[in-house]
Amino acid sequence: MGASALILIPGWRLPAWLWREQLQRFARLTRVLAIDPRSQGESSITADGNTPETRASDLHDALASLGVARYVLVGWSQGAQDVAAYVKQHGTDAIAGIVFVDSPVSARAAEVVIRPQFAQVILSQIAVYAAHPKEFTAGTVGSIFLKPHPELDMQGVVSAALRTPTNTGIAMLVTEIFGFDDALDAFLRTLAGH
Repeated sequence: MGASALILIPGWRLPAWLWREQLQRFARLTRVLAIDPRSQGESSITADGNTPETRASDLHDALASLGVARYVLVGWSQGAQDVAAYVKQHGTDAIAGIVFVDSPVSARAAEVVIRPQFAQVILSQIAVYAAHPKEFTAGTVGSIFLKPHPELDMQGVVSAALRTPTNTGIAMLVTEIFGFDDALDAFLRTLAGH
């Protein structure tokens, strides 16, 4: 069996091209792909199916069509939820590793009880995002990076994130964090071999 491919999945509403530096560095070592999930980056905008489960199914189809048989899944923020949904749907046989960047797997609806302050912040920000999508997106993109990245086209990132319609972005956020699903339990059981 050949080397494992590295599959990079961006965060909420972000484009895959944000992985540019990782693509360049890791391409010297292995096959590396950055995926634009549905309604993000250059992918098709869809009114329905913007859930971790559907994005996981899309990812599986993309990997199969590209002939990628073994891989390390790297999920950044919302991408972590997509990875958890992927493991729930397809198991771990083809997965050589899993990396979460800037996010644990959400406890889904239980987040309201487990981390009530976090849930309150997210829920209160939805109204701000709905009323002021451009300003909210600019602020969100600016908060992602802890140190300056002068080489990064921040306005380009904002523009790419704004490509996701606001109502779709809200649905993505809610289903990512609070969606009714047992993905966390299934994910942990799968990793534990149960």
